[in-house]
Amino acid sequence: MQSDTIQNPLAYPIGSSYSPDLFLNGFRTRLTAFLVDMLILGIVGLIAGIFFFDTFARLGDAGRLIGFFTALFYFSIFDSSLGNGQTIGKRLMKIEVINSCGETISVGLAALRFAILGIPYFLNGTFIPLGAPLIIEYLDAFIVFGLGGILIYLFLFNLPTRQSLHDLISDTLVARMSPVATPPKIKINKAHLIIVLIWCIAVVQFFHYTSNRVQSGTPALLSEISQNILSSGQATGTKVFLVKNHDLIHGHKSSVLLVDVQLSSRPADYNKLASHIASIILTKSPTVCNADILSVTLIYGYDIGIARTSISWTVKHSPRKWETLLGGKYAKRSWTR
Repeated sequence: MQSDTIQNPLAYPIGSSYSPDLFLNGFRTRLTAFLVDMLILGIVGLIAGIFFFDTFARLGDAGRLIGFFTALFYFSIFDSSLGNGQTIGKRLMKIEVINSCGETISVGLAALRFAILGIPYFLNGTFIPLGAPLIIEYLDAFIVFGLGGILIYLFLFNLPTRQSLHDLISDTLVARMSPVATPPKIKINKAHLIIVLIWCIAVVQFFHYTSNRVQSGTPALLSEISQNILSSGQATGTKVFLVKNHDLIHGHKSSVLLVDVQLSSRPADYNKLASHIASIILTKSPTVCNADILSVTLIYGYDIGIARTSISWTVKHSPRKWETLLGGKYAKRSWTR
């Protein structure tokens, strides 16, 4: 772990070699500054959520755009020359964002720098409808896992500068506040570039492999269920999973259909709405009756990336029990497994 103690640059005469530690901050310093900044943004998001809870909830995953542009504004202003290259967290930790000439950067470059860092985070966990064009799924996976992994890897292992992808593209580094004018010229180790390339290829190949494994059968059913729920007009997003369990000791197999429904409005009766969702599923996708358990989770809340809060309500029964609760509408359907 690098020392976080600022050395005296005057101990190195002009023209002599000096340690890059004069400029470069430690892992803990930079991470602490980032956590302070995210805490500040999180508090802002939570306060906004108090006044605009229902509005944010109706936005669904689109609400993340609010968080993204709020963070973009924050980092673009403070990391640029307008904020002297220092967010509040960086100012507390006495570090700053500078370019290769030791100068603070423009607002536009600071915005580009944060966009490269922030987009993988804000895309992670967003809803992509089952059955969406495969290129959309590939692009989402590559940005979240490919670029996200590269950002983490370079920050941890691109020593001594810890310049990650957003720093390298914008030609910046996070340095200690120092009277020395020009930072040391340190090139990235080529081994890191090789590892980054291998990681990108691995992410693409893994997603391609998993996509080919789920092109028929069950995914079509899950997509059908998702679309039927969305068409009811009561959801901003759904996530549907079929979980299969196998008890190796007793040889018993079971399956659970998990349906998460992100609601567009606050329901008056969660149980009644859960029953209605189950009715839609059983009516339009009768093969669901082959599952042992149908679990419906209703989620009402918001996630704007920098803050989130929600209320969830889960109701789960066997298809037979759902049939009884719903008045025996599905008695003529097959229950064979």
